[in-house]
Amino acid sequence: MNDADPVETLCDEAERRLKAGETLGLEELVARCPSPRRERLAVELLLLEIDYHRRAGGLPSRGDYLSRYTPLGAQVEAAFCVIDPVGPEAAAASRALGSLAEGQSFTHYQLQRRLGAGATSEVWKATDRMTGREVALKIPRWPEQSIDQRLRFLREARALSRLRHPGVVTLYELGRDNALPYLAIELVEGGTLREVIQQGAVQPRTSAAIGRAVASALHHAHQQGVLHRDVKPGNILLRGKSDPVLTDFGLAKDHRDSGDLTEQGDVLGTLAYMAPEQATGRSWEADERADVYGVGAVLFEAVTGVPPTRSTAGSPPSVREGQDPRRVLPSLPRDLAAIVHKATQPRPSDRYPSAADLANDLERFLGGRPVVARYPTRLRRALRRVAGSWTAAAFLLGGLTLALGLLVASPLPDSRRDVKLSVNPPNARVAFVPLTEWGTGAEPRGVTFASGTGELSARLLPGSYYVIAVAPDGRFHEVQRYVPEANAEVARPGAYRQTERLPAGGVRLKAIDIPPATVTQAMTRFAGADSYTPGGERLALKNAGYLIAPFDIDRREHQEAVGDGVAWIGAYYEAVDAAERAGKRLPTELEYEFAALAPSDATFDRLTAEADVSGLVTGLAEWATPVDNLDPARPPEHAVAWGGDDMAGPPGSLSRTYLPEVVSAPAVGFRGARSAAPLFRYQQMR
Repeated sequence: MNDADPVETLCDEAERRLKAGETLGLEELVARCPSPRRERLAVELLLLEIDYHRRAGGLPSRGDYLSRYTPLGAQVEAAFCVIDPVGPEAAAASRALGSLAEGQSFTHYQLQRRLGAGATSEVWKATDRMTGREVALKIPRWPEQSIDQRLRFLREARALSRLRHPGVVTLYELGRDNALPYLAIELVEGGTLREVIQQGAVQPRTSAAIGRAVASALHHAHQQGVLHRDVKPGNILLRGKSDPVLTDFGLAKDHRDSGDLTEQGDVLGTLAYMAPEQATGRSWEADERADVYGVGAVLFEAVTGVPPTRSTAGSPPSVREGQDPRRVLPSLPRDLAAIVHKATQPRPSDRYPSAADLANDLERFLGGRPVVARYPTRLRRALRRVAGSWTAAAFLLGGLTLALGLLVASPLPDSRRDVKLSVNPPNARVAFVPLTEWGTGAEPRGVTFASGTGELSARLLPGSYYVIAVAPDGRFHEVQRYVPEANAEVARPGAYRQTERLPAGGVRLKAIDIPPATVTQAMTRFAGADSYTPGGERLALKNAGYLIAPFDIDRREHQEAVGDGVAWIGAYYEAVDAAERAGKRLPTELEYEFAALAPSDATFDRLTAEADVSGLVTGLAEWATPVDNLDPARPPEHAVAWGGDDMAGPPGSLSRTYLPEVVSAPAVGFRGARSAAPLFRYQQMR
């Protein structure tokens, strides 16, 4: 016997005996099972035998089963009450369903309150008077249902009886109270994921953790031969913020069983989360990858707050490629979007092969490692759109071949420039991130790591960069630098933009000095947010879901060099230089807003304007680095100034103003900021 899974082995043995026409031998099989799992195995084997004989057309009588399996009398009665009721049972069940009430006794349970009621069943919170355990009682409305709907209640009991996983609700008992059968299952009172999403989108990492746990639970179910087929936010209970429990196996199918309650053309599940093979009435074709699709659809809605694209029952899918959450939430990390896109591909062969593969990729994302899924490029999208047409595909590929041939014959000029940069200490490493990617997410695109020691080298396209220098001991600095176009080294304001032209078209940038670790003294730490919506209605910004990594920000505005307590005042480019000399940088506009709206702190009196300006949103204004593409209304070469009575809003208000980078007349100061940790670790920067 397989010690790793004795119940699975014994169930396989039972199915072999039934198919061979042999006696099941339930008692003998149960006796071979480890004692803690015998009752669950007995229920599984009982329902397996009843279901097998029913489909074979030779179902023994209720009395025969009661005499053969006396210790399982309650389970036998519950099963036959559903599949072969006697005359008065239906009427009695209808009356009993209508009279269920709080405080009522129900076999050895006491009903506390109704948790929910649907078309097929009611769920009650109840207390087991024998053990004191609180449970959820699922009571089917079987008199109103067809035989197939009633049998699904038993299939759910059979599925849950074989599953033992922290991510799946536990079945305690299949029983009967007079004419009402019931399932006593684990009570999970944290609400559903549906209720959480109704309050707004879930943070990306939290969503990924939930998706990983659900996929892991589904993998366990698939290993036991159970397909869920109705994965959706309403069927995911939460023990805590990110500890999901999968429930409602009413549409579950044993994918190793030749018998099913689904006929060709039946549409089972919830359309918004349904794999195309289910939406088109081919539920009998669904395998593990249909559940993978369901998890992907749930992830889409969790991170965006928007339901996935719906299909129409009985018609082809409404999309030709996977769901892309970045079309709703552009700031979502690309790797997480790629995972959702792969999981929700219309063709099962393009999805993850198993729920375990999906769980593993989500684990890679959460651990900061490369994922298997790839975010679709424009070329890949185009190829998918024409994949159904050989003529169009051949035309496109032919055109690509011609274009590639022309590129080989006439290569495009490389506009990148050889860049030199010195850093202190000389063994520090440097990463260049395009400034357009800074502050928009955890995974900036286009990063370039410099090579060498002391004077580092890199090949970079012209433009502005966020530069991270990290020493072996963990000290780091974050600065801005600018790479001009070749033969266009026009002087621009700001020492951080100054360059020196080198032979052969190279350029040397301003050196970087990494400050001591004590630079964060007199700064306040903010934890940031995985998904931050800036501005709100007050600033009329519609973007949502920006990552704000943990950061430190000065408790006081930067002072004049003479140290007389007078706040520094100058233009944006001068503030960038002054912040770098202080071993800091300017806060981004999102960091500044986040800190200004955070709960009050005794060390950060935000609304008090003093001589040394000790709080945010004072009567004076302060510079912040703009986040590219956050607000299309920001004019080019303009920076962001936050402030009170010297700006657009009243004293102590949170108001954003765009000012030219060279303007200092409005008396705008600044306070320094630093990331709590560098964007890249020293070991990564090779």
